[in-house]
Amino acid sequence: AVDGCAMLLPHASGRKPRGGSSLTSAVIGFVALIVLAFVFIGTAALLLERSDASASGGLRSRIEHAERGVSPSASRVRILSSAAAATAAGVLTRPGGTGSDGPGDEGNEAGGDEGAGGLGGGVAGGTGGSAGLASALETHPDPECAALIRESSDVMFMIVGGRGYHDVRVRVMLRSWARCVAHVLVFTDPSLDVGEYLSPYRSVYLLAGDAWRRRPFLPMSHMDALHRLFMRPNSPAMLSVRWYFLVSDRTFVDVRALLRTVSKLKTTSKGYYGQVAEASHKEAFGFHEYVDINGGVLLSSALMSRVADPDSCADQKDAAGTYDMFDAKLGNCVFYLGARAQPLPGFGVAEQHFCVQPGAAASGAGDAAAREASGGSAGAGVAYGGLGEAEAAADSDEGETEWTEEGEGEEPASPGDAAATGVPVPSRSLLSAQPLPAGPGGPVTVGKVDPAHMVRLSTCTGLLSADAAAELIAWEAAQRYPLEPEAVAVHVMARETQLMAIVESCESTWGLPVPKLYYHVDRIVAAESFPISRGRWGISANLAADASPGEFPRWHGEPSLLNRSAAAAAASRPRHRVAALILPERPSTQGEHWTISHDKGMTWNTWLRFKMRAIFDYSVRAHWAEIRETEWFVYVDDDTYVLWEPLLELLRRYDPRTAHYFGRPLHEAGYPLFVGGGAGIVLSRAAADQLSAVRDSDACDPLNLKWTDRMHSGGDAWLGDCAENAGVHTDMEFGFYPQPPVSNLFSLYKDAVAFHGVENHAAMHAALAANGSDAAYDPRCVPVFVDHKYNCLPHFIIGGVPKAGTTSLYKYLMQHPDVVSAEDKELTFWGNFFTPKHRPGRDEVMSDYLTRFPKISPSDFKVTGEATPGYLFCLTCPTYILKYMPKVRLLFTLRNPVPRAYSEYLNKVVDRTVVRYLAKRIDNKMEKELSDDAPPFESIVDDVARTMGSCGSPNRTFSMMDEYSTEMDEAGCYVNPFVGEGRYARYLRLWLCMVPKRQVMILNFY
Repeated sequence: AVDGCAMLLPHASGRKPRGGSSLTSAVIGFVALIVLAFVFIGTAALLLERSDASASGGLRSRIEHAERGVSPSASRVRILSSAAAATAAGVLTRPGGTGSDGPGDEGNEAGGDEGAGGLGGGVAGGTGGSAGLASALETHPDPECAALIRESSDVMFMIVGGRGYHDVRVRVMLRSWARCVAHVLVFTDPSLDVGEYLSPYRSVYLLAGDAWRRRPFLPMSHMDALHRLFMRPNSPAMLSVRWYFLVSDRTFVDVRALLRTVSKLKTTSKGYYGQVAEASHKEAFGFHEYVDINGGVLLSSALMSRVADPDSCADQKDAAGTYDMFDAKLGNCVFYLGARAQPLPGFGVAEQHFCVQPGAAASGAGDAAAREASGGSAGAGVAYGGLGEAEAAADSDEGETEWTEEGEGEEPASPGDAAATGVPVPSRSLLSAQPLPAGPGGPVTVGKVDPAHMVRLSTCTGLLSADAAAELIAWEAAQRYPLEPEAVAVHVMARETQLMAIVESCESTWGLPVPKLYYHVDRIVAAESFPISRGRWGISANLAADASPGEFPRWHGEPSLLNRSAAAAAASRPRHRVAALILPERPSTQGEHWTISHDKGMTWNTWLRFKMRAIFDYSVRAHWAEIRETEWFVYVDDDTYVLWEPLLELLRRYDPRTAHYFGRPLHEAGYPLFVGGGAGIVLSRAAADQLSAVRDSDACDPLNLKWTDRMHSGGDAWLGDCAENAGVHTDMEFGFYPQPPVSNLFSLYKDAVAFHGVENHAAMHAALAANGSDAAYDPRCVPVFVDHKYNCLPHFIIGGVPKAGTTSLYKYLMQHPDVVSAEDKELTFWGNFFTPKHRPGRDEVMSDYLTRFPKISPSDFKVTGEATPGYLFCLTCPTYILKYMPKVRLLFTLRNPVPRAYSEYLNKVVDRTVVRYLAKRIDNKMEKELSDDAPPFESIVDDVARTMGSCGSPNRTFSMMDEYSTEMDEAGCYVNPFVGEGRYARYLRLWLCMVPKRQVMILNFY
């Protein structure tokens, strides 16, 4: 503000203003007005602060601002945002609990929004500088914890949190392994109660704002707010932090092991470390090598400040995507800043590498010991055999786990009564595991850890006492909600052309244990295959295997004609039915669903919006009793495979009486976030009721003109827009995967709830039963999912140069039985003499390039590639080839430039095309007429020599595919490509600067 005044008022910097006295009076009046405004605002803020302090139990009386330098008190809070405001005194409600969210909750302070991604309130202890923190640590009840806080003062731990159960995970982290670190930053939602985050001994910062509601779990869009945090006076981020460690809310960190690792690293501007993501189970198409956030991303402070700089990586910060693309986008940003992913041992290791049960050997203990160490079974977390996170949280030995029956009554249990939730409560013996030796290169982090296991790991690594761990595990278990399986209904958007096949496939595989399952199709098609009841909500008889013949549902509120025991037995039986929809179009034999009548002007996506609305109406409004008794609505495509037990475990973490709308969010710039329908959409009863109230609004009209400008305009986007209009915010949950595992590597998807893109449910069912034991995966393959199948991206490209043996090399490679040829040897897709600056998009690469290669699956163990000699000289080729195929191997064959030039000249003489290369290209066009008037080779060489001399330096000359300035053009510095292409170093420099050296091979052709 002072700088702005100096610009408006010259006399503020010692210069007299120009103009007469009237201008001077106006300026003085303007300044006086500003001063009065600031006085008024300051007075109001003071009054508000006093009022808030009284309303929140004196919390704000313990608040101090870092810039004031007030000496710290026993309990304090740092406000990093001047817009911070206290929330209501009532905190988040947990089962049976009001008031505090858990043991030790002292109050509530949340940051206000500062625009998109604005800074929220920063919580915590070390205000007043390092001296104040040192003073506070002298009174810490745990000397070892105080010592660890001091040791960790140069590391900022950054946790990606959020609403709902994500908040529970963060709280567990802050009270387990992160309780003894100096600096913690949490990406979270501004609506959350953060009283539990408070601590007098550490600094906790919150990044929250409007952008979070629009794009949760896309922290790349919040980097500008992080930059503002860096710029704040007295911020530890500027004073002492040398490393930033970014983790998800499911990452366990052995803090001591991390500090040992960090102490051996140099804080360079290119420090980017962790577990490099495997292409087999993370985003690969269109991304460079990057560090997997599940194992933790370690960045030096110099590199982090460049990433957060508003001028850096705008395309990655603004681009759409999902949470599981965040670390990939961060990797792209880091790549273009000149850094490369550096693997570190011990990041993202298996859980059994940390702790073993008493009596088990630290190594070589066999599968049984490994299963004990991981809390149940090697695949327990996978939950494909019917085990969910609750079961996985308990030890497999019956004597070491206390199982409790679910409490009676409709009211949720109190936070202190974990047994009443029906969740297994681990006994003290579960916390008695011992840490494995953790020397240099030992285990550091574990990814995808549920809260109970996170507590156990914190205990066995010495970061948490057994008593505190038992209390924390009981508190976490109490955050879950009782849920009967019959309260969940799964709704399938079935293709009209394949109804019978879809029903048979689901009924024999994943649908078997589901109590309520509905297949939604047009009424006419449904009636062709099944008897359908009359009325608005037509429905079929029960299709479940043990259903009574002709068993139709009863109306909501209709008295049962059966006795109570029979009714209870009927309620426990699965109810699988075909739900008949009234859709606006007539049937057709074309297309997967019904083809839209073009005379009505209705597009394919418009019809999908109508169908999604009809499915939603049926699931929420139909008068059948079994539908009205639903608490959770799950919508999936017919090529989605649902894992029932993990789905139930996920839903037990959320209260259906609160509006919840989650899955795998998708984002389109400028439009509301929505949950992608493929992998599954979850709505609570409260959310469904809110959406139903606005269903007839203009925002929920499938024919609204706004859809004409959208890229995403199908049924899932329609539901997302309605949710936004109803005030139901989109959230992200783990486990909703847009495609099945590569080569059935299910061990990499232990958190899975549903897989989309499963065309063959029976094959998936069999693979899950085998738990991927027969999986075979070619590590050279970078898979891309197309048409319900995984195909490998091209493995290699021979990029140059012409007349240097590229054709011969390609033919030699094709003689190998495991090398498969492309459609043509020279595809010239990425660039050639006519298009030296081709910038293809993702869709163009998919449709025009990848389709020209054979379809090689990851289990075929074969490779393919192409050979286009002109790629070496292409200006945009390195960027765009690496953008879409970051692991491709590049081969360049070189040859003595003199015989190479003469060989190419002779080739062009035969083709009668020499003349077209003697003049520069204009607007990416070349003279294409054939001519026999080719000058002798000697005169061409002499012309090049004269040109290089007249231009003053060979480096000022340019050839066919080079960039050139107007000055170079006017000076006549063009040289023909016969000679120009022989300056290899000029072109290789760009490739070697961008491509990792291990991916480049240069061969000499003689």
